[in-house]
Formats: sequence, C-alpha cells, structure tokens
Amino acid sequence: MEQRGETIIRLIPGGAAGWCYDSKEIQLEKALRRSGRRLWIEAAIVQPDGSVVFGDGAAFADHDDIETPVLAAVGILLNKEQTAFRIVLRLLEDTEAEEVKVIWRAYCKGKKNPLEEGPEEILEEREEPEVPAPAPSQAEDFYIEAVPGSILTGHKFMFTCHRPDGTQEAVQWALVGEDTGVINGYGMYTAPDHPGVFEVTAQAGSLKASAYIVVRDQ
Repeated sequence: MEQRGETIIRLIPGGAAGWCYDSKEIQLEKALRRSGRRLWIEAAIVQPDGSVVFGDGAAFADHDDIETPVLAAVGILLNKEQTAFRIVLRLLEDTEAEEVKVIWRAYCKGKKNPLEEGPEEILEEREEPEVPAPAPSQAEDFYIEAVPGSILTGHKFMFTCHRPDGTQEAVQWALVGEDTGVINGYGMYTAPDHPGVFEVTAQAGSLKASAYIVVRDQ
C-alpha cells in the first residue's frame, strides 16, 4: 500500500544558504490514513539535469565532480492526525534556481495494531454490528512492481504489474508527458536519449497505478 507523487517548491531567486521553504500541504489517500500501520514518507530532489538526490544533501557538499545546482536538506512534517504532510527544504548553499521538483513516496510498514484503533472506530462497530466491514479496495493490490533505481539513456526495462486475483482486464501501459521514451503494450520501456525522471502508468479497467523511473546519462 503506497502513494506516490511530485510537488514543486517555489524558491526566491538568489536564495542563500540557510533559507527554508515549505511545500503546499499534501493530502494522504484514505487507504493509508486508515490502515492502522506505521506510516513512512520519503522524498528526493530532482536536479535540472535529471539526476535525483536522495538522503542528506550535505553529503554532496564537497564532491567537486558532482554538480547539484540545488543542494538542500529535505525534511517531512506529518501532521498528528496523519492525514497530510508538508515537505520542507533548507538550502545548504546559495542558488539562483527559481523552483525545485521533489518526488515523494508514502507507504505503510508493519502489521496493524488493533490497540491503535481510535474510540470512534470501536464505537462505530458496536452501534452497527449488522453492517459488515468493507472489503479492502482492489486498488491497494494493484501496483507496478520492482522499479529499478535508474537505467541508462536508450536502455530498456520490462515493467510488470501486480494485479488482484480475478482481474480480467489487460493492463494498459502509458507514459506521462512528451519525449519521455517509449513503452509498448507488454510494459517494455525504452528510455529516451536524454536523462530525466519520468512517470509510467498502468491501468486495468478502473484500477490505476503509477511509478517513476530515473534515466541517467551513460
């Protein structure tokens, strides 16, 4: 069970080291909010050349061979209700960039703890015992599997999709945007001749899923 996306954080051109910027509030899907399991959120900065900086950006401060036009520390602030979060950047060096693209992933780990159920949920079950609990959404079991960390420009990768039992519809593969490569009906993706971070989508009937793939230079 996971949710992926990207957000743009606007900067003040000429931003100086130490300045902080927040994203808009990002709402979490209902399935994640009510899962009863521990919620984890990861974020990474997409550089203008298509490379992606994961983890602490300070690790790149003294790497002269690595060009990172936007070097920043990334933090995530999840509200106490665990319904929404904001991504916070703190510039580690001066930059002339006007915006930063951040890709993120929210997902659950661990088993559900029945002791974490709120009093509202327990009361609701006692007041309406005749109403069966809703079955888990099939969309939770429909996702793109084993996405690689990155592939080289011009190279190929076969995407596969996990589908719920009983799904009859064939998976339709597509790419978001233009000049993002080519993907055929079987999920075989051919990267373009330039680097970037591209979104791949899969759909079977009403079920939809997406994933991001990083393409880098030779």
